[in-house]
Amino acid sequence: MFLLLLKKQMTELFRGYFVDRKTGKMRPKKQVILFILLFIGMLGLISNAFSGIAKALASSLIPAGYDWLYFAILGAMTIALGIFGSVFNTYSMLYLSKDNDMLLSMPIRPSVILNSRMASVYILSVIYEAVIYIPALIEYWKAVNKTALNIVFPVLNLFISGFTVLALTCLFGWLIALASSHMRNKNILTVIFSLAFIVLYYFAMFRLNIFLNLIAGRADEFAVKVRKYAYILYIFGIGNTGDIKNFIIFALVSFVLFFITLAIMSKTFIRFATANKGLKKKAYKADDVKSKSIGSSLFGKELSRFLNTPIYLLNSGLGILIAPVGAIIVLIKRADIHRVLGAMNMPEQVTLILPVMITAAICLVYSMDNLTAPSVSLEGKSLWILRSLPVDTKEILGAKIRLHFIFNSVPAVISAILFGAAFGFDIITIILISAAAVLFNLMTAASGLMLNLKKPDFMWTNETIPVKQDPPILFSMLIGMGSSAAGLGIGAVFGMIHTYLGLAAVCAVYGLAAFLLLKKVNTKGVRLFESM
Repeated sequence: MFLLLLKKQMTELFRGYFVDRKTGKMRPKKQVILFILLFIGMLGLISNAFSGIAKALASSLIPAGYDWLYFAILGAMTIALGIFGSVFNTYSMLYLSKDNDMLLSMPIRPSVILNSRMASVYILSVIYEAVIYIPALIEYWKAVNKTALNIVFPVLNLFISGFTVLALTCLFGWLIALASSHMRNKNILTVIFSLAFIVLYYFAMFRLNIFLNLIAGRADEFAVKVRKYAYILYIFGIGNTGDIKNFIIFALVSFVLFFITLAIMSKTFIRFATANKGLKKKAYKADDVKSKSIGSSLFGKELSRFLNTPIYLLNSGLGILIAPVGAIIVLIKRADIHRVLGAMNMPEQVTLILPVMITAAICLVYSMDNLTAPSVSLEGKSLWILRSLPVDTKEILGAKIRLHFIFNSVPAVISAILFGAAFGFDIITIILISAAAVLFNLMTAASGLMLNLKKPDFMWTNETIPVKQDPPILFSMLIGMGSSAAGLGIGAVFGMIHTYLGLAAVCAVYGLAAFLLLKKVNTKGVRLFESM
């Protein structure tokens, strides 16, 4: 039964790659291969970025005899990415799955249900870990004399450290479940925990270069501190170099952490999985109800789902914060930036297209923020309610586009103003950058909605699947990234003549694409929605 439930979990997570969720039929083999290659390609791009870090560390630490420190540092990064990648799925997969009640009503032991869910989290954690770990191993094996132990132990430790990641991510989910069982609004708590984790993670990434330079210059001192204050990383690192004793100790520590977490969760799984999430009964109280327009009501519905679905908010709304925060940092550091730019003695042509480059950077951030790509799928089995309302379909689809447009365009304009102030752009340049960002967001809102209308998924058991796993999410990101790159290219060509002309060209391209896509939403998109 465990294997059947695990197969069910993994099938749900990756079903979109193999099955057309609209028709329920298997995709053609060419489509399946394409989706798998795209998924592997995205992981490869991330892995390639960490390959340079691994190469830099290997060149400075391994010749100095600090093989274990090399693995300790990259092991910490590997575990951090494993937690970062799977932590946002864990709570919803373990406690918020729509089939919890059905499975618990069947003659299946709750422990089997819990174990299958944890096993799926483990598999995802190992996949995320491998993104850093594999290039780290390759660079290590290039730099040392290979033996049986320093080949086998590091490979085994990838899977052993997965239990450490699993224990920590499941403990995080359990803490949220424990706290939310005593709170009225569990979603606020989930978002606060998750945002705090994201802030810590990105802070570490931003400080990474300083950290690496510090290690290269003071490896001896750093090695002493790791052994003293992060002993588990020490035994992980030295075990990877072929030390049998420390390899066994790290394995035991990982398994003990896992079993302690499993014991804690086993005792509370049923209570949290079937809890009413802290909601209390309220007596009906007659009150005046303010009437709203159809558009306002539909937008309010979309807004409520976005703000009250943590995985949706965190996965599709991070750019709302990232771009303005990045712009604020640039504004604070503008003196240093101007000093660096002055020292670089950039050609006039580069100065002319700098606003276009800033525009492309803003658009790139918001290409990863698509609120419309999962919005149709998130209707789930309640789609019939929306379809049965005496409301024009254009109003329904328009509300979804407005949500994306408002939440992305407002911070994008703020980012453009802050970047403009940091780099000393004139008011016309700032207005053109803002216009390009707004038109870009309108375009991606329409493209994401069309993708989801063509490939909706209403059979999910938790929101993680339509928000993170479905093809519309992947393709909307690729389209957005490609569009930001295309805007950079077009803007650069015309920007060589004049900055205003380059930015105007970008606005024209994004504006035309937005117009055509919105027209498609109001024609073909309406027909697709009404045929569901």
